[in-house]
Amino acid sequence: MKKLLSLSLAGVLLVAFTGGPVTAQQQRYDSRQQQSEQQQRRSEQRDTRQREESRGEESQQDSQAAQEDTRERREKIEQKVAERKQEVKQEVCERKKEQLQRVIPKLATQATALKDAIDRVYDNVQGFVESEQVVVSDYEAKKASVDEAQAEAAAAVGVVEDYQFELDCDNPNVGEQLDGFRLAVTQAREALHAYRDELVALIQSMRAQEADNADQQGENQNGSGDDSTGADNAPDEEVGNGQ
Repeated sequence: MKKLLSLSLAGVLLVAFTGGPVTAQQQRYDSRQQQSEQQQRRSEQRDTRQREESRGEESQQDSQAAQEDTRERREKIEQKVAERKQEVKQEVCERKKEQLQRVIPKLATQATALKDAIDRVYDNVQGFVESEQVVVSDYEAKKASVDEAQAEAAAAVGVVEDYQFELDCDNPNVGEQLDGFRLAVTQAREALHAYRDELVALIQSMRAQEADNADQQGENQNGSGDDSTGADNAPDEEVGNGQ
């Protein structure tokens, strides 16, 4: 009995002496376990952040690559559009060149033909005055105006006839060349119109004078004898409109 009691006391004492160190060791173990878990969590969090940052960088790189690709495509499209515009401009210029090569000589020929037609009428008017001995009070003044208009028309038509024009589609100043020719044609047309108007005014003055002379002769004859007058002898040439 005493031996059993001794063993029990020894066991109690053993537990009492060993209980403290075992608990401290367990605490140290638990602490290390917690630290390990915390380190693992921090490591996982760091890995997660790194993956997120990596994905962000990849996304940014993808976005930059997409922007660069878009810019390159836009530049290619703009280049193609510019090249096509140049091709169209060249094609239009070539068509205009063919048209102008036909129109320019035609305009010069028309201007010359119109001036020659007005000149013939003017020659007939002067011949009529000289042959019929027609007396027109303001004939010399009106003839001087016609002569001046005739000289200006001849000079303007000469500019159109002698105009040197070479259409070069590669020449950036081709528009100025066209403007110069248009101006020459416009000035020739205006000069021909002025020439025609002065000649018409002269013919109308002559006809008015002839009508007055006929009326005077009729009054002098008191309606007897020949009713014919010189009014019908006035020149009947029609001067073109010069359009």
